[in-house]
Amino acid sequence: MKPKTIFVLVVVVCTVIAGFMLGLPKFNSYQFQDDVTAIAKFESAKTDEELRNMVMKKAKENNVDIKPEDVIISHDNNMLTITIDYSVVVDLQVKQITLDFHIQGPPKN
Repeated sequence: MKPKTIFVLVVVVCTVIAGFMLGLPKFNSYQFQDDVTAIAKFESAKTDEELRNMVMKKAKENNVDIKPEDVIISHDNNMLTITIDYSVVVDLQVKQITLDFHIQGPPKN
């Protein structure tokens, strides 16, 4: 193989790997957002502790690393809102990138 071909292959492979490493946390966040929204819409009769436990279970299922104190539950005008802010550090070997996520269920219009 020519050196130019090898270089192009290396660049393509590195780009695919970086895309996967950055895309996976985003995909997990989208899945988690859907779960938090469903909990906020359909489980409003539960206690805050039960809601927090449900959110933590969904976080574990979606590989989202949060602590119970990251889950903010509020009741305004008979509407339940669950808010979670968290960050994921992606190590690309040459650079570390921090992805910040803001989850809110149900999302505000």
